Amino acid sequence: MSINRFGNQGVRSLVNAFVSSTTLTEADFSNCQIQDDEVQYIVRAIEHNKKLVKLILSKNEIGDKGAEELANALKHNTTLHEVDLSYNHIGDDGVKSLTQHLQHNTTLIKLDLHDNSSQYCFIVSQAIKIKNEKTLCTLNLSNDRITNNGVTFITNALLYNTTFENINISNNQIEDEKMYDFICSLRCTTTLNILDLSNNEIKEKGIKGLSDILQKFTKLSTLNIANNAIGNNGLKILANALKSQKTLVELQLRNNNICHLEAKQLSDALTFNKTPTKLDLRFNNINED
Repeated sequence: MSINRFGNQGVRSLVNAFVSSTTLTEADFSNCQIQDDEVQYIVRAIEHNKKLVKLILSKNEIGDKGAEELANALKHNTTLHEVDLSYNHIGDDGVKSLTQHLQHNTTLIKLDLHDNSSQYCFIVSQAIKIKNEKTLCTLNLSNDRITNNGVTFITNALLYNTTFENINISNNQIEDEKMYDFICSLRCTTTLNILDLSNNEIKEKGIKGLSDILQKFTKLSTLNIANNAIGNNGLKILANALKSQKTLVELQLRNNNICHLEAKQLSDALTFNKTPTKLDLRFNNINED
């Protein structure tokens, strides 16, 4: 059943009918010109209807205040799987409220926030999906899809979902400190097979975080750290960790400010670990001999 295209005057009466329904599983309030003051009626419906799995509120006039009211209602909701808030006027404060309250929600899989005012709409939608959809195997957030501030949402979400086999956050220019936090959030993701961290700003701290948990990745076959800035000290740390990592087949380290002597230390470390068959050290300061 779908409810669609009613103006502000009809929202309250529609919601009253919605609340009394015992069979309604989907409600469409898109294009109803709903403003923040009307959201209270939607909240009442969410709290009373225990069958609803999909709620569409796109193309309305909901702002930060309305988003906060919805967030509070969704906090302990256990039936909704999908909420569409696209094409509204939700800013950073509203998205922050949604993020905070939805930390307690374990059933919402899809939160559509596109074409709102906040810069974090995409990343928060992804974070909700990562946290609650336990069947996900691949996470691809490459090519400028997350920022230094945005990666925090993903880092927090990954603490709740440890099922990923393939993670790619390449080409985001994420700073070393944030990359360290992100990498540490993977410490329980022992199912990882491919990890692509290339084209960011990983330095010594980020590599330290990776090296500390590398042994936990008992299925990791491909590690891409190309086009970062791990340098000689970072390579030393990584080389020591690789001595006891027995599953890695491919290691990408090109363009990382590595010199010849430290590359030799990596080579020595790999004599203890005979599994890598592909090592890329191009575009570093390494002599061919």
